Amino acid sequence: MTIKGKETALRSFRGDAYRAHDLLWLKPGVLSGKRGLPEWVAAFWTDDMPVVVRRDFSADGLIPVGIRGRKRSERAATWISRQDVVRKLSPEDIIDNLRIMEDVPFSGMKPVKALQMLLETGWEAVWGVTGSCAFALVTGLAVMHDESDLDLLVRCPEPVPKTHFSEVSGILERLPCRADIQVEVPAGAFSLKEWLREGTGRVLLKCE
Repeated sequence: MTIKGKETALRSFRGDAYRAHDLLWLKPGVLSGKRGLPEWVAAFWTDDMPVVVRRDFSADGLIPVGIRGRKRSERAATWISRQDVVRKLSPEDIIDNLRIMEDVPFSGMKPVKALQMLLETGWEAVWGVTGSCAFALVTGLAVMHDESDLDLLVRCPEPVPKTHFSEVSGILERLPCRADIQVEVPAGAFSLKEWLREGTGRVLLKCE
């Protein structure tokens, strides 16, 4: 059983329709008409699979997206038009689906167990799941394994103190797998672990 998408209101710090880590489903044949993509895309990709919005910028208003393959080494980047998109699922939408699902795909794997543990804590934050775990849950494809990291995203449109994350830091240490949290702010995103560890308060900010 895979997670089904649902129409959601467009949410963004800057009013953009699409943000990094959103999953997008495209009109049939969009990728097959793209030049310069690696051979594995044609062999693996089907029109019912989503692409992932990545961080980049186009003066022409195109959306930067990434294509995931079965292997970690299979990644491809391209650009699509907004008119190519037929459906969107954000990291938060996936979490909302998991809260109401009885049969969760890959429930025996450590990343999914860790995700369910976080859901049970009632963590009060605007957060979602990204990476291989998100892609596997949505598509039903075995693109993650038991030792995969759990990639998470937390939205922080307003400044917050480090103490705001003290509780979740303790929870992360008890999870059955390594969890990597990216904190999304209006200017970009940074690693929560790096921010909590760095005494100077300086962190690498991933920007578009």
